[in-house]
Amino acid sequence: YATECDPSGFPVPAANFDRCMAFYARYQVDRGSVSTDKSLLRNLYQPAGTSGDADVKLFFLRMEFASNISWTEPVDVLRADFNAWESYITDALATAPAGLRSGFHSGEAWHWMDTVEQMEAGAYGAAGITVLVSGFIIFLGTGNLAITLYSLVVIACILGSVVACVVGMGWTLGFLEGICFTILIGLSVDFVIHIGVAYHEVAEEFNRDGAEATRTDCTREAVAQLGFPIISAAFTTLISAVILFFAQITFFNKFGLIVMLSMVIAVLTTFLLYVPILDALGPQGHQGDVWHWIAKCRKIA
Repeated sequence: YATECDPSGFPVPAANFDRCMAFYARYQVDRGSVSTDKSLLRNLYQPAGTSGDADVKLFFLRMEFASNISWTEPVDVLRADFNAWESYITDALATAPAGLRSGFHSGEAWHWMDTVEQMEAGAYGAAGITVLVSGFIIFLGTGNLAITLYSLVVIACILGSVVACVVGMGWTLGFLEGICFTILIGLSVDFVIHIGVAYHEVAEEFNRDGAEATRTDCTREAVAQLGFPIISAAFTTLISAVILFFAQITFFNKFGLIVMLSMVIAVLTTFLLYVPILDALGPQGHQGDVWHWIAKCRKIA
């Protein structure tokens, strides 16, 4: 050590630093403390035209620190810690020697934080896309603007209600919750779409027969056709969700709870909100029927 570094101890003189690091790296490998592929030798290089150990240079140096938070912390806690480290590193690099100003900090917790943030953004994006796609499908299936509008309002109520419930239970939007909510969105639109399309088909059938159908007639017939299948589907899905409560993996427990809440809220909202809306404000005759008005305009033209 006295020969390669400095006999006076720390701090090591700048002129001897690279050579001292090479000595330390070889010493670790020789005593078996670390393998060659994981030692500091990977961070050293021999400049062109040199061959002696005294000429080796250090091109990369990594230092590890223990953090006082876990990577499983909520993303807002991880983000606050990341910002603190970012501020510290930025200030340190501003006053560092010229050869050390390209440093950066990294860590597994930051990779996980970025993953969770992307899942969070993806969950919100998936919710928006699903609502838009659901509205598009309902419009294609019915061609009715009123039914499409009512369906979107009810779907948004279902999503909002489930999210409000889990937030009330103290959940934060993390990786597992993001996956659960992405799946939840698909479960929440099913029953509403079925009732809306059934209402439209019943109204179309009355129109073809030349009969005068009221909103109540169309709503009652739609519920009579699909009410029992919807409740049966919700019940079987609910039972499968309850079984997940006995799993040992946290994700399955949370997923089971999300599915259970979505089924209960979707059924209640469909029959206690969507059906009354159709019964009170549902389109009659050709009200809101875009395809009918397009066909009528073509006929006039």
